[in-house]
Amino acid sequence: MSSSEINTVASCHSVARREVHHGISLSLSKGYVITFALVSVLMVIPCWWQPHIEAGDLPSHIYNVWLTQLIREHKAPGLWIADQSTNFLFDSLLGWLAAKAGMAAAQKIAVSLVVLVYFWAAFALVSVIARKPAFSVMAFLAILAYGTVFNLGLFNYYLASALSLASLALLWRANFWTGLIALPLLVLAWFAQPLPPMWAVGIYVYVLIVRRLPARLQPLLLLLAVAVLLGLRSWLLGLGSTWDWKQVLHGTGLDQSYMFGHHFRVVAVSMAGLSTWLILRVVRTCRKQLVLSVSLQIYFLCLLGSFLIPRILAFPWYRAQFGGVPERLGWLAAIFLCAFMAEVNLPYWYRSALAVLAVFYFVFLYLDHRAMNRIDKNVVNMVAQLPSDQRVIAKLSYPWPGGYDVSAILDRACIQRCISFGNYEPATRQFRVRAAPGNSFAAWSDESVTHQYFSSVPDGTLFQIYQCGARPEELCIIRLNRTTADNLQR
Repeated sequence: MSSSEINTVASCHSVARREVHHGISLSLSKGYVITFALVSVLMVIPCWWQPHIEAGDLPSHIYNVWLTQLIREHKAPGLWIADQSTNFLFDSLLGWLAAKAGMAAAQKIAVSLVVLVYFWAAFALVSVIARKPAFSVMAFLAILAYGTVFNLGLFNYYLASALSLASLALLWRANFWTGLIALPLLVLAWFAQPLPPMWAVGIYVYVLIVRRLPARLQPLLLLLAVAVLLGLRSWLLGLGSTWDWKQVLHGTGLDQSYMFGHHFRVVAVSMAGLSTWLILRVVRTCRKQLVLSVSLQIYFLCLLGSFLIPRILAFPWYRAQFGGVPERLGWLAAIFLCAFMAEVNLPYWYRSALAVLAVFYFVFLYLDHRAMNRIDKNVVNMVAQLPSDQRVIAKLSYPWPGGYDVSAILDRACIQRCISFGNYEPATRQFRVRAAPGNSFAAWSDESVTHQYFSSVPDGTLFQIYQCGARPEELCIIRLNRTTADNLQR
């Protein structure tokens, strides 16, 4: 047996022992403080390396902050602000920062703060589980921080996940005082989005129970948890939710590194290979001790949940369906894969490979964000040439054609210039801004946007921006009326 295998076997026993302890005390030396400061600076660079942060729905969030200002000034007839208990915390943060620093700076500051909270919360949780600072998987955590959830712009979910991970890191120590801090964090997480705090509570309950069970009964608890997931799946399918077997591909969380095109496949496939190699090696060397790893048990349950829970949830209290569930759950599951990696004594070459893959990932991300900023710039130039307060819609994707929908770029370009009638938030009834049928500011349902507009303003004009060339930044604009819009629909 090689020395590396001996280290792995030794780590198996430490994995089993760690789970019966409540946590660790990580001392913050001067060296750690400097390291944390330097890493924090590196982590926010992608928020500032381009004029605009290109992150899916982020432009829609800041646009709706502007809409709330118009509503309060009674300048947006047909729109109102709804009282709700969730899905508003990130928007409130954006609104507060916009009032202090302006719309442009608010986006960068808010996203930078949220990224740092997520990254260090994940780092703290992994460190507490592994009982040592999680520097060995820091590159993996950096990729997750700028993975699919970030690039889709799901920032209420992102913030809720960050706060939930922070609460779990505190609760893992099972200390009265840290528990008092963790509970308000869970409440704040609920204000952002309900799924992550519910997930965190479920994880903590599982951990509390497994710590009190002898090793021989832990597989029974795992089976009980699987039965709960099956029951939840049955209930959700009964509501009309949509399930697809392909969602198993998202459960591992490794697809978070596969974004805008095939060049990211190098990173995603390599990450999958490294993870598979590690798990198989530990299975071969640890065997019986493996089941005692709570981090691996939770990772397995999250992976199974990503497969069993429908990918699109249909709740009767929302007008639009809640999508991307496997990607969201897989993102959280990957934290426990990182914890498992941190528990094992990773060889030097393995840690180096993670760092190299992170460099590749962020280079690719920079190039794609730069390309999307060119689209953004051209959209801004187009709406600047229109008369003020015109209604505009967009059909944009990246990569072009057939990539991610980036039509929300128009939302940010329209602030103080035009009205983005196709902005998706009011129609979902999931956010604060709501739209009444027949208004001329925002679509109010998920049916044809052009049909809704011209049913409200039969003789009105609606502009549409779309990609019309070989490159994604080559854009055209067309002036629609009811006749041309109907022809386009056909």
